[in-house]
Amino acid sequence: MTDLLHLLPDFPAGQFARLLHVLDTHGVTTTDLLTLNAADLGTRTKLPLLDLKRLSAALRAEWSAISTLDDTLDAALGGGIPAGYVTEITGESGAGKTQFLLSLLLAVQLPPPRMLAANPLLAAVDADDRPTLDNILSTVTADLESQDHILQFQVPVEVERRGVGLVVLDSVAANYRAEFERRRRRRRVVVVVVAWLQYGCEGNELVRLGAHLRELARKYNLAIVVANQVADRFSPPPALPLLFSSATPAGPPSSSAFGGLTQESPSRRARGA
Repeated sequence: MTDLLHLLPDFPAGQFARLLHVLDTHGVTTTDLLTLNAADLGTRTKLPLLDLKRLSAALRAEWSAISTLDDTLDAALGGGIPAGYVTEITGESGAGKTQFLLSLLLAVQLPPPRMLAANPLLAAVDADDRPTLDNILSTVTADLESQDHILQFQVPVEVERRGVGLVVLDSVAANYRAEFERRRRRRRVVVVVVAWLQYGCEGNELVRLGAHLRELARKYNLAIVVANQVADRFSPPPALPLLFSSATPAGPPSSSAFGGLTQESPSRRARGA
């Protein structure tokens, strides 16, 4: 359980010191306690089931998460989409990523404890507290420059001003891919070695984005969920290029993890606009 205090710094670990020591010896993580059955953990560690259930219940009480409104999925995720972390949703085009994200944007509006409950009953929520699309702030980022500006400056301001609990990026890499392709089209004569270095630089930009989102999630204890389009179609490896080329160097297939979703409001897409 060496990751417990890192994940939940305020958790009263002293009350469960003996249990945590045994769990650490058997390589049981915080994620295991949140997602695995107590009987399975008991078989693995030989600890009393009642003690394990108490520890798991205490963890869930401290673990802040947004329900997916699906019992099975919430159980698999240890309660839902966790606050304080960045979660990536991937899938092919048309798989339902945007619809899932929209359901999260509505679920996060449910008042406690319903917001953190598995499969909350919307019918039991007062009319004034029912989630609505009007409470969703959305913006369209036309290019990478505007996306970076919004994430660096506007998002932190809105989070502090409005008490935002969930930030969604759909999709996270669409503008990056468009910008990378635009940069490559500019080059008529390219040294292949430099081209491969450029791929590394592009990857570094995505790493910096991830670090920034992680810092936002930690600082404001909010959930950040990003969508990314992937596909299972693979192109054969290109022939080894010449040292100098008058064409743009071969890049990753268009169905790569850089994403290919159009950048628009989730609520607008859900309405079929």
